[in-house]
Amino acid sequence: MKYSERLSAFLDFVRTSQTEYKSAFDEVNAKDKQTQDFLHELELGGLTYKERCKVVTQITRCRKERRYYKDVSETLEPLVSFFEEPQNKKVLNDLTQILGKMRKQEQYHQNRNYKPRINK
Repeated sequence: MKYSERLSAFLDFVRTSQTEYKSAFDEVNAKDKQTQDFLHELELGGLTYKERCKVVTQITRCRKERRYYKDVSETLEPLVSFFEEPQNKKVLNDLTQILGKMRKQEQYHQNRNYKPRINK
């Protein structure tokens, strides 16, 4: 694996971590709202026993999904918050520029030719 590919993989990881964090955080909020909807349905819906059981099953499923998204967001939060700091955003931009320079050098190394200085 080329060095530029390693750096590119790291930068892709950082960028996807940022989008996954935001997505997971939004899902946690959506699941909270969905839980409230279920609870209000239990409270005000005038449901039969069988209907209440179905709603409780939906609440259980919703809370498990919420836990998954919360775990993802808590795991990615340190990395995302690190790269959101102004001085670290600059580091991320600098790494992107370094990647471009590395790719340029690797391209140069692949197309290297020797031109004789003395003609025979």
